[in-house]
Amino acid sequence: RSTLFPYTTLFRSRDVDLLLEQCVDAGQKTFIFPDNDFSAAALDKHRDKLKAHFFIPHIHEIPGAVEEWMDKTRQKALAKQVGLNVVNSELLQVKKRSFIIPESIHYPCFVKPLVSIIGGKSGLKRCNDRTKLEKHIRDFLDSHRFDDVDFMVEDFKKIDREYATLGFSDGDEVIIPGLLELLRIGHDNHFGVALQGRVFPVTGYEDT
Repeated sequence: RSTLFPYTTLFRSRDVDLLLEQCVDAGQKTFIFPDNDFSAAALDKHRDKLKAHFFIPHIHEIPGAVEEWMDKTRQKALAKQVGLNVVNSELLQVKKRSFIIPESIHYPCFVKPLVSIIGGKSGLKRCNDRTKLEKHIRDFLDSHRFDDVDFMVEDFKKIDREYATLGFSDGDEVIIPGLLELLRIGHDNHFGVALQGRVFPVTGYEDT
């Protein structure tokens, strides 16, 4: 038997200690479903400390593996490996707040931090030209006080319809109960967040 315990801001060690002090049920394990990249990465980092008392997302029970797969270059490589089309992209590296914008970037472009937990949704932006891209990166560095960060810069593609795969993995098997068609997406501080969607079964999409 298990209970549901939603926790949205888990990213500090003392939060993990609070979970162990106040939320452990001696009679059963508790499921924790992280609802953002920060909490998912924190649970992943502290897996060995929490796994005796909680069911949490993981990849082959390896601490840190979930956060490693937040790297978008790894995600793109996996997508190509299984035959999916991916958007052309360039890596833009910032070292000690210094960076060079590759001449090969096409505009408009879409820029985002390489790792999801760096800057959250505030790092995502469409930039119509080189000047706007440079300004966005400098504004991002100033607001987050970063000196070193990697960005992925992709060709901007207008998306008429977007889908997400709903799934769960126990580390070995993957279960996909349905697909989500995104109907409404957030803007400003909630840019890119799914606000409304339609869930439908995977019947007919099994081989996709």
